[in-house]
Amino acid sequence: MENGKNINLESIKTAATGALKNKWNAYTNSPGHITYHEMGKDGVTVVSMAMGAGFFKKVQMD
Repeated sequence: MENGKNINLESIKTAATGALKNKWNAYTNSPGHITYHEMGKDGVTVVSMAMGAGFFKKVQMD
């Protein structure tokens, strides 16, 4: 994909499927220390998303 020129539903599905397979492999086929690292990265992502949602909710209420 060059500069987003060929984005379509099929390319989005392919990218999402690839990302899910990579994540699944990181949790199921990796040594323990890599699995813990993945869990830490995912935890940071979840907390960051929650904090962002809280910020936007607060801004919307003001």
